[in-house]
Amino acid sequence: MMKIVAHRGHSADNPENTVRAWQGAVAARSDLVEIDVRFTADGRAVCCHDADLLRLAGDPRCIANLTSDDLTALRTAHPGIVPDLAEALAEVPGDTGLLLDVKDESPQALDRLAAILKDEDRAGCVLGLHSVAALHRMAGLAPILALSPRGAEPGPFLAAGADMLRLWEADVAASHRPPGVPVWVTAGGAGTGRPVGDVNATGLRRLAEHGVAGVLVNDPAAARASLTPLPSDLT
Repeated sequence: MMKIVAHRGHSADNPENTVRAWQGAVAARSDLVEIDVRFTADGRAVCCHDADLLRLAGDPRCIANLTSDDLTALRTAHPGIVPDLAEALAEVPGDTGLLLDVKDESPQALDRLAAILKDEDRAGCVLGLHSVAALHRMAGLAPILALSPRGAEPGPFLAAGADMLRLWEADVAASHRPPGVPVWVTAGGAGTGRPVGDVNATGLRRLAEHGVAGVLVNDPAAARASLTPLPSDLT
């Protein structure tokens, strides 16, 4: 069955990339929890999609320019915002997979993340990487999902050793995916009329019919229900 990946956790019902979102994703029986990873100015791995805090906290400062103490102070007014990656590793049980969308692919950031993952030695962790250079640097550490830009040729990523390829939902029907390479899909987004991560039952079933191996969704509980056969379907 197609894997259900909780996009930024169970972000349909909880603040994205927070402990509550991860708990919701686990409760919804997600196969994997997707978490965005960045680094602070003092080298702390934290969980946040955006480069800055404008959308989440009305603060235009970039996470890369803030220290851990800065974020601790910010959480006084915005509890739970931009938690440490260590919290995610502690909160998500080992039998639930993790997809780490690595937003900072500078060599020093990748080396820091590699050290964290080696210390954790956690099975079921997938790295989502956006560049061929990052893929080369992290090869062999964990399975890699190529998060190539929309419209980019997958060849260089696959030649560099990507284990899976990410597509956008609107591109699935027209795609000519390489044989034997699992394809994961981010639901919604451009061309669907839905926000990124949003999907409906019809869309999910269409993706499953196309042989998609995994789908990133904001509401993993609804996705699970849509893909679970009814008793009448089993007779």
